[in-house]
Amino acid sequence: DAGNTVILVAQELTMCAPTLSSETNALLPIKIPFLSLEERIRTFRALEKESGRDALCPSLDTYARISSGLSRRNLTQIVRETIFMGQPLDEGRIFARKKQHLEEASFGMLSLYRPIWGMQAIGALRDKKDYLIRVAEAMRKGDHFGVPQGIGLFGPPGTGKTVSVEALSYTSGIPFARWRNIRNMFVGESERRVEYIFDLVINYIPLILFVDEMDEEFLMRGMVYHGDAGTTARIQKKFLEVFSDTNLRGK
Repeated sequence: DAGNTVILVAQELTMCAPTLSSETNALLPIKIPFLSLEERIRTFRALEKESGRDALCPSLDTYARISSGLSRRNLTQIVRETIFMGQPLDEGRIFARKKQHLEEASFGMLSLYRPIWGMQAIGALRDKKDYLIRVAEAMRKGDHFGVPQGIGLFGPPGTGKTVSVEALSYTSGIPFARWRNIRNMFVGESERRVEYIFDLVINYIPLILFVDEMDEEFLMRGMVYHGDAGTTARIQKKFLEVFSDTNLRGK
């Protein structure tokens, strides 16, 4: 009656009761996105001007590109810490903050890595390495059509599956995030977390998403498992929606 406005804040609309997002309750959902590349460039330039150091960001475009997923607060903290320490801003400092942010924001279900070895760490498998090198080159050039929607690696333990992912990440210069088991004991929580984490992943592009032991995460097409109230089927449906999104190809 007093004409006040109520503002409700949450990380994801899917984490709220459905009645809060219906169209009949006079609530207007507003999603605040992560910073775009252009916004990150403007933020770095503003911080550079504020610091009075023209050479603060000698590779500004590179820093803006690799800082995807970080907020203005994160970027400001990185720059101010750099000035306080009297050190130049570098990619390692930005990656360390991205790693910390992604792992905290994903509740520990994603881990970010930047490998230190490339294809030379893989013995034999010449044809496999040649293929991965071509994919890595396309990723570096931004040739989205030269990159497949996904790569499936199959083989018994010790044959080089994980090290191949690490080598692709190193060769392309793009970090990879390892997806850990996202199942939660509470029905409905797993699905909400999948929605939220995919939002994180998409805002961290370019990124390689590595799903280990995928046979434990997915059912064969046509199979139905009823022991978890349909949670597995709903999670798999969301994975397949994202994996088949051609707008994300090569990103």
